[in-house]
Amino acid sequence: MYSTFTSCRTDTRHFTFSLLTTLSLVASIGCDHEPDYLHPGAPVSITILSSGTPVAGGQLNLSGQGGGASLDAQGLANLEHVPYGTYKIILLAPEPDPVPPEPGTAAASAAAEVSFPKELGSESTTPLSITVAEGTENTFTLDIAK
Repeated sequence: MYSTFTSCRTDTRHFTFSLLTTLSLVASIGCDHEPDYLHPGAPVSITILSSGTPVAGGQLNLSGQGGGASLDAQGLANLEHVPYGTYKIILLAPEPDPVPPEPGTAAASAAAEVSFPKELGSESTTPLSITVAEGTENTFTLDIAK
């Protein structure tokens, strides 16, 4: 009976040690990344045009840790905090509405009207870029038709 008690006690110690080791490992891995707001940066406004006309709808993403925002009706994307640096701009068409329209009503066509050249949808092929710098306004206007 003594050996059963000792064995149970040893199993409990091994379990406790394993649990503490795992928790320590998870905690140390999670502490490597600093949130973007801790890096110096600035608010950024980007207007996307096509032949001088605002592109309404779609998603604008910045490469790396730059973030992203939706394009509004004026083709404007506002990002609250972008760390200083140079970023490639990736443009994605809006996703179609997954809910079909009610019978007898017209489907929303905004998503179908907005499209971007394929090269703008990938970080490796987009020619669009911006540099966010300290002491500047960080307001950009880009025409994708040029």
